Amino acid sequence: MENDFILEKGCIINEESPQKHFPWILGIIYNIVVYRWAYVIISQLNSTEKKEFDILPHIVYLILLLIPLILQIISVNKAIKRNDINYCIDGALFYGYAMFPVSLLCALCILGVAVGEIFILIACMVVPATIFFVPFIAIPCIIFLMIIILLYYVLLSPGMLTAGYLARCYKDEYGLSNNKYNRHKVFRFIPGVNLIDILYISNKYRDRGKSQTVIIAVSLILMILTIVSAIAISRIL
Repeated sequence: MENDFILEKGCIINEESPQKHFPWILGIIYNIVVYRWAYVIISQLNSTEKKEFDILPHIVYLILLLIPLILQIISVNKAIKRNDINYCIDGALFYGYAMFPVSLLCALCILGVAVGEIFILIACMVVPATIFFVPFIAIPCIIFLMIIILLYYVLLSPGMLTAGYLARCYKDEYGLSNNKYNRHKVFRFIPGVNLIDILYISNKYRDRGKSQTVIIAVSLILMILTIVSAIAISRIL
């Protein structure tokens, strides 16, 4: 029997390829691991007590992080292959809101390291006696900067994939120019701006996003309160 297809706002969707729900539980687990690990790292950096660095907990958190991350990337790629618009809208909104604090922190670190490195290099070049130290300052800063950029992209990759697919669909349906399409691609990497861009595309493309935003915002508030309460209880005990 031939496959039946329907046309919805310029996109062809195969009726025999069922639309699947976004895995909210998997996404929440992923965010809990990310924020808990970030809390452990920040606590160690701010600790005034001198003690040996224990790498074992970080290895455990890395494994716990990679499992849901890989599962989410696989799930997103499957949704993109079956042209699951609703899945990608829910995913882009969820990842955009849930990972906003992490993306903002990474972006500030990247900007701070880059600007600081530029000022240090300029200062070293102004004083001739310090030019010798430029490679020893620049190389570690560049390596650290590349690590932060890689971390930024890896942590946000599920949301970037869904947002990128929505931008391509938006371009195909409304015939966006390459310049506008490239701007939407760049917006994916800017914290805060990516949320506005996703909401714009969702409402323009499928008249969706408002109710999802409320649901996701409430869910994230409850999740953050749960994490804060758990941390407070662990400190008390």
